[in-house]
Amino acid sequence: GSQRVELADAPVPAKARYKEAVGEEAEAAAQALEKILKLAGLVLENEILQADEHLQIELRGADQDLLLRDRGRLLLAIQHLLPRVIRGLIGRSVVCKVDSDNYHEIREERLRDMAQRAADEVRHRGRPKTLEPMSPDERRIVHLTLADYPGVETESHGSGLFKRVMVRGSGGGRSRDYNS
Repeated sequence: GSQRVELADAPVPAKARYKEAVGEEAEAAAQALEKILKLAGLVLENEILQADEHLQIELRGADQDLLLRDRGRLLLAIQHLLPRVIRGLIGRSVVCKVDSDNYHEIREERLRDMAQRAADEVRHRGRPKTLEPMSPDERRIVHLTLADYPGVETESHGSGLFKRVMVRGSGGGRSRDYNS
């Protein structure tokens, strides 16, 4: 039998999990977002929420579909730039996670499902399977999903930021390169 991880029926909206952020960091995030969105020519509204150890930024509006194209590349770019612009405004970085329409949670669930299907295929066919190129965060999800999956192991291959994960059969079911 397969030991699949159960996936949620639907993502829980960030607003239901976090409260509205207030204070200097939230104000700086709002200013920084305004600058980034204006520079990019994007028509989006934002909601800045306070998570345990980061600001959770939710974006929605007329240009939302642009954020999610190409596996969320624009969304990830904004997430990368935002702390740097905030640092320019208040002199320190603030950890920010930027999301739109639960993109990250849905993507994680899809990666976990893909990893489990690949592991089942490897166990059934007895041949390794190489997955699509992924960011370090995405690869980590695959490695951790299959870390205790019986009969398979994972390993990252390639160079640069976007590497591929190979899923192959093994006796111990251990994974390598979680943090790569």
